[in-house]
Formats: sequence, C-alpha cells, structure tokens
Amino acid sequence: MRLSKLLIFMFIISVILVAGCKQDNKKPLGPFRGGINGVDVSFLPTSPTSEFNKGDNIPVKVLLKNKGEYDLAEGEAFVKILGIHHATFGLSDQYKAATGKILGVSEARVEGGEQQVDMGTINYNQDIINFEEFDLRANICYPYETVTQLNACISSTILEQGKAQKTCSIEGEKIGKGDVSSAPVQVTSITEKFRGSDQLWFDIVIENKGKGTVYRPLVLCGDLDDAARRLDAENLLDVKIPEDIQCAFLEQTSSSGQVRLSAGKALLRCSRNVKDTSIFEQKIRIELRYKYLDSTTKHIKIFSTTTSTT
Repeated sequence: MRLSKLLIFMFIISVILVAGCKQDNKKPLGPFRGGINGVDVSFLPTSPTSEFNKGDNIPVKVLLKNKGEYDLAEGEAFVKILGIHHATFGLSDQYKAATGKILGVSEARVEGGEQQVDMGTINYNQDIINFEEFDLRANICYPYETVTQLNACISSTILEQGKAQKTCSIEGEKIGKGDVSSAPVQVTSITEKFRGSDQLWFDIVIENKGKGTVYRPLVLCGDLDDAARRLDAENLLDVKIPEDIQCAFLEQTSSSGQVRLSAGKALLRCSRNVKDTSIFEQKIRIELRYKYLDSTTKHIKIFSTTTSTT
C-alpha cells in the first residue's frame, strides 16, 4: 500500500516537471497586441438620418476610430463624400482633414482615439416623386505603419552540421503571437533557410488583411481621384529592415525599398551574410509604411415634401 502511494506521488511530480519544462520552452509573446485593424470609418447614427424629407437640413458627420497600433498626427487623416452629385446635395467634393490627433491602442490605452469630421449639411431640393434612394459613401485616406519585431536565429551550414552548441534553430515559422502590430497590412510569415555555407535567406510574406486598398506612402489623397495617378501608386509600400540584411526590392537590393502587392500579397526575399563562429538570436525589426484607403456606406431615403389635402 505504501509502495503504491509512493509510485503515485512520484508520477505526479514527474508530470509537473515535464509540464514546467514544456512551459519554459514556449516562444515568448511579442510586444504588440496584434490584429488587422487600422482606422475604422463610419457615419454617425443620426448624421445623416436614414430617412428625411426634401428640403430638410441634414448634418453629415463621419467618425474615425483608430483601432490599430500606430498614432496619427493632426491633419493626417482625410475624409471625402462620394456616391452622390455633390452640388445637388449641397456637399463639398473635396477631402476634409481630421483636426486632431487619432492615437492608436497601446498597453496603456485599451481604446484607440477617435475624431469626428463634419462633412457639411445635406439640403436636397430636387423634384421627387414619392421618394428617392441613394448610397452615401465616405472614403478615408490615411498614412499608416506596421511594425514587426522578432528574434531570428543566426547560424551557418558549418555550425549546423558540426558540434556547435545550438541556442536556437532556423527551422519553423518565426512569426508568433504579438510579433506584429495591429494594422491592415501584416507580415504574416517569416522563414529562414541556408544558402551555401555563409549566407541565410529570409522569406518574408506581406499581406493586406484589411478591406481597403494600399497605396504608396507619399501619394497625396487628392491624387487618388485621378485614375492614372491612382493606378501608378496602387499596391506599393515601403519596407525597412536592419542594415545587415539585404532584400530584393523593386528597384534595388538594399535594407530599405518598395514592394508591390499582387492579389493582396507579396513575397520579399532577403539575405544575411553569416560567420561560422557562433549561433545566436538577433532581434529583427521590420517597418512597413503605406497610405491606406477605406470606405463606409450608408443608405438614405429622401421623401417628397408632404402636402395636406382638403
């Protein structure tokens, strides 16, 4: 009986020790909250109301809420009303800037900042038979950044095949939970492999995970109204990586440059020269910069002016 109790006790201790070892070997969480959100855009519930009469003065206000992890400075986010004939509705056809900062979420800030943008007042006085319906659209155009921070394993073929003490491995996916900041464009995968005896290759996958469109970061929001300029800037973003890593960008091999998304995705191949002296982990920070265009739509119904009958 005593022997059975001793065996059970030893079994429980061994299970606890094994569980503890497994816990210690887990990849630590990254510094970010993560997600695929940037700046959310919506019409205020009653600005405009979904139904109103011809000749009514109806305010139009758009709410911008930063749900990502990048701070927008004052005047960086722009909103434009589309989907209607502006003069007929009494609304401007120009972009209007948010007047304040729109701070992103952080460890200390659970909810991101928000700003209301007053887009003017609808006053529709066209002839109407019973009612007319329209889809009012608001475009938001804003700069954003995605930051990826992780530890990569730096090794060489000679060290891997030799008897060097291995403190890390190049095998497997390097992106873990919390390694990428919340933003609509994400680094979704980073893998490593050897090339020859003294070089490491990094395959970096970048994807647009939001519902908007990516544009070159320096393009002006107003330029996106021109079809040729919009096409020239579409799906381009800037990437910056540590200087000891060289990547095959569109125009040059460097530690910074442009990539182009195709069907919302890009594969960036980078390399790093290595020495056969030691195996170690290196902190890698990747920065993506781009302009993002998103939209929201509200259906409105305008009734003819009611008249009384005798």
